[in-house]
Formats: sequence, structure tokens, C-alpha cells
Amino acid sequence: MNIFGRWFVANVAGMTIGLGSHSFLAHGFTGLHGNTMTPAQWIAHIVSFGLAAAIIFFCQRKSVPALFQAGVGPVFRASALATLAFLGVWSLVGIPFDILTAFLAFGLSLGLALRNRTTQAVLALAGTAACAGIVTVGSGLPIASKLMTAFGGGLAGDATLWTYIGVVGGVSSGLLGSLALRRIIANDSVAKAKVAAG
Repeated sequence: MNIFGRWFVANVAGMTIGLGSHSFLAHGFTGLHGNTMTPAQWIAHIVSFGLAAAIIFFCQRKSVPALFQAGVGPVFRASALATLAFLGVWSLVGIPFDILTAFLAFGLSLGLALRNRTTQAVLALAGTAACAGIVTVGSGLPIASKLMTAFGGGLAGDATLWTYIGVVGGVSSGLLGSLALRRIIANDSVAKAKVAAG
């Protein structure tokens, strides 16, 4: 499988696993919530979305190691940035802007972790991730309530919706992100050499 195939699979796997498990961890132990959360629910959401973001970033970085910085620092930064973006925007303006902002944060985290970081590369990754978020939210909003109801509502319905967000987000970020990736690799001599070597 070539580098772009690995990138696509990594995005689909990372987002499906990360965001699909988010619902169970965030709502399974402390219950579903409305427009406010208890302290326990806040903690559950911080842990669950932080883990989801770390899984997504780790999978993306692993698919193209020549481009991105190694180590745990970038993973923690990606986790913290996405969690702050998601929960901060949720508390200020709510759904669906929290998800849109989280996707932007996913791309920004990748851009900040580039070994040879340029403004153009950071903007390209952030922009394509934001577009993937728009595709995901745009396709999910019209069917969200029907999808949740079809799977019984409650935690099962919520988990189904988050899995949908993960799958569609993974496919769209895998496809759109590959456009940015091609340009970044073309401008990165080290990555280009490693891709050419196989």
C-alpha cells in the first residue's frame, strides 16, 4: 500500500475508533446530558475526547512518519488542543460548532507537528481538516435524529451518531487531507526521498 493509501486507512481507523469510543467513555459512566454538565461529566468528556484526539493524531502521524515529529509531546499537544477546542466551543455556542472546531484542531495539530513546518503546510492541513468537518457535519445534521432513533436513542443512539461522525470524518479527511499531503511531500525533500524509496 502506498503512502496515500496508508494515510486514508489511518484517518478512517483513527477517527472511527477515537470518535466511536468517545460516546461510551463520555456518556456511559456519567450519563447523557443536555446544555449543561456536572463536574463528573466534564471530567468524563475531557478524558474521552482527549483520548479520541490522541488516537486520531497517533494514527495519522504513524501513516507518514517521515513528515511528522516523533515522541509523546506532539500527541499530548494534539490531545489538549482538540479537547480545549471541542469543549470550549461546546460551552460557548454548542452543537455543531464544537465538532467543526475539533476538526480544525485535528488539522492544526498535524501542521504544528510537521518536521519541516511552513505556514502554507500548516494552513493546508488545518484547512483540509476543517473542510472534512464541514462535510461531516453537513451530511450528519439532516439525519442525526433519525439515525439516533433508528438505533434506540439513549446511549446506543448517541454512540451510533458518533461512529457516523468518525467514519464520515475519517473518509473525508483521508481524501481531502491527501491533497495537502501530496503538496507537502512534494516540497519536503526528505519525505520525498523516503516515499520514492518505498
